[in-house]
Amino acid sequence: MYRSCKDGYETYMKWKYDWSTNGQREASIKVKKKAVGTPCSIHEDERVSVVNHAEWLDSLTEPSSTSEQSQLDSSLHRIFPDGVGLSPTLNNWMNKAEDSTGYVKLFTIQDNSQTAFAFRPDIMEPDGNKKHSQKYAR
Repeated sequence: MYRSCKDGYETYMKWKYDWSTNGQREASIKVKKKAVGTPCSIHEDERVSVVNHAEWLDSLTEPSSTSEQSQLDSSLHRIFPDGVGLSPTLNNWMNKAEDSTGYVKLFTIQDNSQTAFAFRPDIMEPDGNKKHSQKYAR
């Protein structure tokens, strides 16, 4: 896969280009295996069965990308996806806010401080506080 004479080299190079264009971390074989996985339709050699064990996957140096990409606020477009656990090659997280289920809110509301994954305005940087003030103000 990683040499030009091997099957799948073109596919790997296309994936590597996509990852490098949108991601911050360097693309490698380990990252591709963790991000893409193994196709189920191909019979797997028993010598490589260890890669399906959680211990081996945990030994990889890159954090895993979430397969269920959460919906993010449009203001997060400047963040590298692989730095926050998203896959740079899967851009299906760029959905509209009205498609959101509402379980994850980026900013807390004054009366409801128990919302998961929320930022409190008092811990935000001044620039972020000014930019997002209309989202948490009552």
